[in-house]
Parts: sequence; C-alpha cells; structure tokens
Amino acid sequence: MHIPPEELAIRLQPEKAQRPLLQNLSDEELPHFIANKLQERMPYYEQAALTADATLPVKLLCAQIFRQLNEINGR
Repeated sequence: MHIPPEELAIRLQPEKAQRPLLQNLSDEELPHFIANKLQERMPYYEQAALTADATLPVKLLCAQIFRQLNEINGR
C-alpha cells in the first residue's frame, strides 16, 4: 500500500509505545524514520503483484484492490 510517511506517522502515533522500532523516537523524528524505512524497503515493495493507495476511503480502496485481483485472474 502506498501512503505518505507523514500520514503513516499520524496513524502509528497512538501505537508507538508498543512498537520497538518506534518507541524511542520523538514525534518530530517519527516521520523521518518512517520515510527512511520506506525508502530502504522500496525494492521489496516494488515486487508486489498488487498495490493500493492507502489514503483512499475504505470503499474506494477495496474497489481498487478487487479491480487489480480481477485483472490478475483474467476477469
């Protein structure tokens, strides 16, 4: 799923204490850390058969995923 680091930081903020990689980061450091991790992991993410825009509303996100699944399955 594609999501800007700033948006992901907002979503992860409430759970930060339960995530070992994030728990010692300040609120200002969190988006930068996430951006670096996303960049580091990008070669793996780019290998995915499906991608989705996680900033979309849930219904649109589901429609996007279903559309891609149908394309992969030749429907």
